[in-house]
Amino acid sequence: MPDEPSPAVPPATIRVNRKRMLLTIKVALHHVSPSQIECNTSKTRIELTTTGRRRFALSRRYPNGTECDDAQTSASMQGHVLVVEMPITKLGARRSSERQPPLPSR
Repeated sequence: MPDEPSPAVPPATIRVNRKRMLLTIKVALHHVSPSQIECNTSKTRIELTTTGRRRFALSRRYPNGTECDDAQTSASMQGHVLVVEMPITKLGARRSSERQPPLPSR
């Protein structure tokens, strides 16, 4: 039996909303039904795999050391996009480029 190709990594974005203390992860999963998705979250990372004809695998840490309450994870399909949201319990450090004050206008 030939080796099966490794699953593709789906396009995904992770957004940290510091004002609402909410982490939002959006994963594009074309031609994948919700019953074919296995999504596990922890306080520091997300693990996602799919079964069926289209196989995807995603394993990613939350940005900048952010930690979340994975017991309050909510997930829904919006079209072909899986949207995962969870409250942030610990904000990670901001990148140095985010700490710089805006340039004064002339």
